[in-house]
Amino acid sequence: MAEATRDESVQLSPVERLSSLKEDPRFWFLEDQALEKTQKNFESYDFELGGKKFSFSAETLASEPGGKLNEDAFLALPFGDGRKLFAILDGVTSQITLEAFRKPRLGGGYYASHLVLGFEKTEEYEKLIKRNNLSASDIMREINGWIGKELQKIEGVDYKNAPTIPGMAATFMLLDTKESQITFAHVADTAAVIGDRDGQMTTITPNQNERFDKEYMEYAKKLAEENKCILRDIKQIPPLEQKLKDFSRGLFKRKINTSNGCGILNGMPELIENNLIFEYKLKLTPNIKSVCLATDGAFLPYSPAHLSYEESAAQLAGIAIENSKQPILEKGATILLNDPDFIKIPRLKLRDDAALIQIVF
Repeated sequence: MAEATRDESVQLSPVERLSSLKEDPRFWFLEDQALEKTQKNFESYDFELGGKKFSFSAETLASEPGGKLNEDAFLALPFGDGRKLFAILDGVTSQITLEAFRKPRLGGGYYASHLVLGFEKTEEYEKLIKRNNLSASDIMREINGWIGKELQKIEGVDYKNAPTIPGMAATFMLLDTKESQITFAHVADTAAVIGDRDGQMTTITPNQNERFDKEYMEYAKKLAEENKCILRDIKQIPPLEQKLKDFSRGLFKRKINTSNGCGILNGMPELIENNLIFEYKLKLTPNIKSVCLATDGAFLPYSPAHLSYEESAAQLAGIAIENSKQPILEKGATILLNDPDFIKIPRLKLRDDAALIQIVF
């Protein structure tokens, strides 16, 4: 009888699993979220801010629509007089599985990224929107501190042990018409791309995770070569998959918010202490046509080995502006599905969760 119950729970859809958590106080942020849009979502609308008109579109797409919960999300949130915050969030699950997430079969990366979507219901948000001279990095620092308080309520999270802490790669953009400027705050490997009136796409964010990704991929290629298989097969061979997990755990410890590592938005004070938030400021001029924010899963289809992170993100932004107000992530997913052996685009899984935002000026 108990076995049948377990089998039944495994068959629950992502929305059913999330709905079952609404009464759990640790998942308070799910109450007002449109759960049916978790795995796939598209929104598009025009808005006015400070007397200026803009167009907004955003979408998410899960790598496993009927299975693993989508760990990527986007946020569009009013932030005081003449200001609006846009954020792209790419969840990063802890290296150690936490009991709070085991039964509902969700990753800590989902919890972290979707927790941030509930920030507008907090006292911290109400205080922050009243501040003058606010920047995207100010907001990211405040949210990082708030995340730390929230995650400490989850059994198993230990801020003295980084592998227990879920978090996210993130890019924040604060559009401030009152100050006539746009500010950005960024950690890890999401991206922000500026499009100008001449059609030039410029990726302004650095890939803080790039050298660690390269190290990870080189190790995976070595495993494949030594065992006479291809990248696609590594995670299908248990001993090789375990070696890859062990290597990843070592990387995680070395890079997560360390002084010479990669910034991750996860509540660790070291993110701030080690100055790992990339900041960028841009005057709001007529030459700006668009801004695209994207997770790495969104530009992965445009990431053959010969293209850099900056070029791949810019290519996605160009496609987004050409298809303004239309979903494009399914097209990218098709590119990956047509490369089932991971040859054209080197990677270690067929697809990744994806999210993007586009604002047209």
